[in-house]
Amino acid sequence: MPFHINSKADTVFLGDTSVTSLYRDQSQFHTDLEDQGTYYDSNDDRFAITSPRELTVIVQLTNTDSGVILYYGTDSGASFTYRLQLTAGSIQCRHNSSGSPIITLAPPNLGVSERSYLIQWSTCPEYVTNQHLSELSICDLATGTWALARNIHSAPTANLAHSFAVAATGNGSLPFSGTVADITCVRVGRRFHSSQEAHQDWVSLTSAPATAGLYLPPENCPHLNDPYSVANAEDVGEALANNYAFAGPALWLGNIQGRKNRLRLYSPIVNQGSPNPVTLDRFFDPSSRFVTAPDGLYTLSIYHFWRRPLPKGCTALKARVHAQTWLEMGAPGGSVVSIGLKAFSMTKLPHQAGMEWSASSSVTLSTNHGASGTGEWCDLGLLPVRIISGTADLSYLAIAFRINSVTGADYNRLKIKHVQIEPLAGEDF
Repeated sequence: MPFHINSKADTVFLGDTSVTSLYRDQSQFHTDLEDQGTYYDSNDDRFAITSPRELTVIVQLTNTDSGVILYYGTDSGASFTYRLQLTAGSIQCRHNSSGSPIITLAPPNLGVSERSYLIQWSTCPEYVTNQHLSELSICDLATGTWALARNIHSAPTANLAHSFAVAATGNGSLPFSGTVADITCVRVGRRFHSSQEAHQDWVSLTSAPATAGLYLPPENCPHLNDPYSVANAEDVGEALANNYAFAGPALWLGNIQGRKNRLRLYSPIVNQGSPNPVTLDRFFDPSSRFVTAPDGLYTLSIYHFWRRPLPKGCTALKARVHAQTWLEMGAPGGSVVSIGLKAFSMTKLPHQAGMEWSASSSVTLSTNHGASGTGEWCDLGLLPVRIISGTADLSYLAIAFRINSVTGADYNRLKIKHVQIEPLAGEDF
């Protein structure tokens, strides 16, 4: 778990001097930068992010400051993935080793006295032009004045051999003249963060609206599982006992199917994607993160395990996953890919006695997508709901996998890139 409220699922590094030293990582990675005295750096390739990407820094600036603020590239500065720097009183965003900035923006109210600025450079795909969008947001934290610039540009590229640095390049070249002590916060992430999100995270959090007294109103007539049909000649007494008829004020007619209409408003109860999912194989490391599935054949991992609330009336779940399967380099001749996937719903945790469970049908993946392949969606089908003991609307859910006994099984690899599990009511299937 991360230590900082502004460390999110996409955050790969977060340093904040209000908590501890800037190079101490407050993100879920818990991997600190190296303290080089006048700058901080890291050779970790988790910083090799292209698009979407977020670079955020809070720094004190004057109109005479200059130099690199955030950087990922070679030590000399000649080749880089991204570079955020201050030049001639303006913040410049550069990528792909370009000598020309893709965005240049002057911080508002920049002068001879130091002022604290929030600077956020976010990048994401731009699907209309099939290029990429960069947005640079700068806020004078003393006055709340914002400046904003955007630009459409070519795709960013990353080099895993580059190194990340704060307040200079990786060997201290092109140093930030304001010194690393003037940088109070740094965050690097794998998602586009809007300027509105930057305001919520670093300036002030908007108060949530009051919801006291708001609730779903009671329905004015019983739920009917059968479709309503008009029977004008039917006696009222008979209609009251007939599921296919309706008796009562016409204004109640719309409430008959109210339960079904509300069920349609539910999004998937699991909709989880990962930009860098863990690689799964036959060798469980660390073993504490894996457990045998209830069927005794498949394996559950902590990476694909959820405790989720279910909508009222939910009786089944539908699961699908986006998976990439391949053979690791060095696989012997004749090797094949054969990896099974299955979804589970459980009443208790896997190690607890008396657990009841249900499972979807098993799907076997046999495509060699390659180590750099995209993968494919596969439908795991339906599984009946099993409710957590002692609750009315919770279930333990999991996606399990199995490396089948085939030639070259030790070289089979799997990445589960996205999981969607949808709740369904009896009339939906």
